[in-house]
Amino acid sequence: VIVRLYKANNEANRLELEQYLQAKAKNNKGIKQALAQLTITAPKLGEIWDVDKQTRQGLTLGARDQSAKWTIVQIYSEGCGFCRKAIPKMNALNNDSDHDITVIGLVGTNNTADFKDHMTASNISYPFVVYEGEFVESALLQALGQLGFPTYFVLDENEKVLGIYV
Repeated sequence: VIVRLYKANNEANRLELEQYLQAKAKNNKGIKQALAQLTITAPKLGEIWDVDKQTRQGLTLGARDQSAKWTIVQIYSEGCGFCRKAIPKMNALNNDSDHDITVIGLVGTNNTADFKDHMTASNISYPFVVYEGEFVESALLQALGQLGFPTYFVLDENEKVLGIYV
């Protein structure tokens, strides 16, 4: 709920409020359209998460490193400071074969090429499933039943969801 208080009920304030409501309606419509195009289901704790999306590197979540005992799926946002702060740890987990962990990121972005540049600039070494579109970042969160970035899903070797951490 957003409450806007104005000192006076005047034409300028009513116009500003109308523009805000129109922008919000456009945003909600865009998210709804992006949500309809996403083909991903929300993971449920204790259940198999049947995800077969392909990462930017050609790896599918279902065909990830089968020798890994666990997979961490990270919902990532370029603008999320906590996501960026976690990059070194996610890289270390993904690259450390002693822990039997595979890390895969999920991201919604306006431009896949720009996200690829972001991955390079941020030294991200784990694979990502990239969804592209103007409102897809918000739609991805809704589709996965989550409220914020980063969110981590921990899966076992059978893709059973062992934990969901926000």
